Amino acid sequence: NTYDRVFLSNIPDYIGGALSSFIYVVPLLKRVPTSYTTFNVLLNTTRWKNYPDHIKSYTLLPSLNLHANFFGVEYLCGELHQVDPRWTSLHSQPLPLPHSARVSADTLTLWLTRIFFMIATP
Repeated sequence: NTYDRVFLSNIPDYIGGALSSFIYVVPLLKRVPTSYTTFNVLLNTTRWKNYPDHIKSYTLLPSLNLHANFFGVEYLCGELHQVDPRWTSLHSQPLPLPHSARVSADTLTLWLTRIFFMIATP
């Protein structure tokens, strides 16, 4: 099944933030421009100065624009303390993504190493 909208409330606060949402929820979205997922950030909201800072802390990617290449998602709108952020799948591009839209093997290895150390260190 695929869905038009998936609202996660603040569940990502407890299951790995946006990273788990990108991996498990975004593939469930219909590949149309109107589908999206959204989630609240309620845990430790004062820890981050803005929404991009919050996302960077979970995904370890320096820019919201890089998420398209790593996860096949696109940031639509929203902010940390205002409107709930919305993300959609890259519905305009065929799957699998063409090689030009993918990250290089070296970049992927570096990112996976960062994720490993984020998980392994308390």
